[in-house]
Amino acid sequence: MRFTLKLNDYLEQYVINCDKEAYHCPICYDQCLTFNHVSDIEHILLCYKVHLMELELENFHRDYGEYPQITEDFIYTIMDSVSREMERYYTRYKT
Repeated sequence: MRFTLKLNDYLEQYVINCDKEAYHCPICYDQCLTFNHVSDIEHILLCYKVHLMELELENFHRDYGEYPQITEDFIYTIMDSVSREMERYYTRYKT
């Protein structure tokens, strides 16, 4: 079973991983974190986008019995979803 969390949950887990000096990504579990926050967050965002894309493909296949065409619109939908989550995270946690 795969966990499906919101972006803020993965970012919070990243902070915990940094505190514990755990090098694994909270999404893909690869041992790839460097504790350089810029590159680590870029990696986490990329993993999250890929994760959302996989979920959308699985849901489409479950609902329609086939996989969708991967078009610009499909990718834009994923990117837009991540952007909205990032905005919600920022407005919720800004200090």
